[in-house]
Amino acid sequence: MHRPRNGQDFATLSLVRPAHLDVADTVRLVLESQPMRALAALLSRNGLEVEIQPIVYKDLSGTLTRLMFPVTGGPIVDGAVVSVVCLFDRKSRETLYAHPMHAGPGVNPLVRHLDGPLAAPKSQSGADGDRASRRIIEHKQALWDRFIHELPILGKEEADQRWREGYYWSLQRLYFCSGCTQCKWGSPFFDGPDPLVSSASTVATVSTNGDISPKLHDQYSEIVADILSSDAWRVETTYAARGGFSLIDSPRLLKELDSEFVQVIFSTNAVLLQAGTLVAVAFTYQIRSQEVVLSHCLCAGPESEIQFQKGDVAFGLPLPQSGHLGKDARSAYRSWRRRAWSQFWLNDLDNGTAVASGRWLEAFWAAIEALFGGNDLSYGSQPVRRSPELDMPDAINTTRRKPIVPPQALENIGGRCFTGHATNRSRSELRALGLSTLMVNVGLQSGVPPLPCRVGAQSHGRNDP
Repeated sequence: MHRPRNGQDFATLSLVRPAHLDVADTVRLVLESQPMRALAALLSRNGLEVEIQPIVYKDLSGTLTRLMFPVTGGPIVDGAVVSVVCLFDRKSRETLYAHPMHAGPGVNPLVRHLDGPLAAPKSQSGADGDRASRRIIEHKQALWDRFIHELPILGKEEADQRWREGYYWSLQRLYFCSGCTQCKWGSPFFDGPDPLVSSASTVATVSTNGDISPKLHDQYSEIVADILSSDAWRVETTYAARGGFSLIDSPRLLKELDSEFVQVIFSTNAVLLQAGTLVAVAFTYQIRSQEVVLSHCLCAGPESEIQFQKGDVAFGLPLPQSGHLGKDARSAYRSWRRRAWSQFWLNDLDNGTAVASGRWLEAFWAAIEALFGGNDLSYGSQPVRRSPELDMPDAINTTRRKPIVPPQALENIGGRCFTGHATNRSRSELRALGLSTLMVNVGLQSGVPPLPCRVGAQSHGRNDP
């Protein structure tokens, strides 16, 4: 076991020393324990080494502490040991176990089965623990999808490093991020939510403003009016309200399927997504009877809607597009759904839920238009037309990004999480009542970092970086 090599910095944020225990002593006891020494010896026989700097250190319930150490020295392949997880009892001062953690798309069954008898102690307390476990399942699958995709593009060395960086960051998110509420995102020594701060929701939330107001031709206005006054609309809006959502009464997509049916899709006011979040409702309108013959929900997630995939079989409805284009479009949409949900979790991992949700929703509507071969609505002067052969929007982004906290996410985080991001070197905490202004320091010379705002601050400052 050794210190990280030069250039290898596995901790995303600076470690903060908690006041109630000696971190160095605990780490030393774990590294010198029989379970860790036995596992480290076995790994060493295969050219692998356990780093002495933990990437995760967190006090759990009672007297238990969880530590995770990176393992280096070998390539990333399915099944490779990439870290060691330990459970330490502070009262007895002994390491209860040291278990290997492996590269690949899956997680330990003890993590996957949330209600299993050995699932405790979880990474976080209460419902946040279950949500964090579900998140690491998605993160790890998405990271492996990206790794397989990037391997022939970036080469083995860079693809391996990007997978390691993403995986170690996902472990920190597992233990220290509760969905952008009372958390210190990535802080390895966060003891839990501030009990003096009211709990905030960590599930999908909605906003109240719809921002889509297309111009409707007369014949389409009548169709939309029929839908808005139908029993189907009343049923779907009532159902959506049960989940805290509401439908925007201006359609987002309208497409004539043939001379008999029209597909009309309305968005909801969902903003922050999780699997199963209601993002839209589709209505199939029959021109001859002037009635809605079918309505169904569209939800975020990896699965495509069964009505879009098998509507012709179950209900005798036309394909999204005519002829073989309809079958090809359905297949492309189904594939896009799976890839896009993987990208959603990559975006969530690096940038947070707000950014991931916004990007997924934007791509979702482009994919829906590609599925139906266009959009007969006019968002300005001309209807939106898409070539039937147009590919689905790209779901795998290979652009290299470091974890950031973007403005969109900050606007949804609030004061407590700001405290976590702003405080990472001392016990004293910065507090924020709210977020109204963001200041960005920009370097004017390429390659020269910007000075902090407090350096050389004056009313007539120089034009320096």
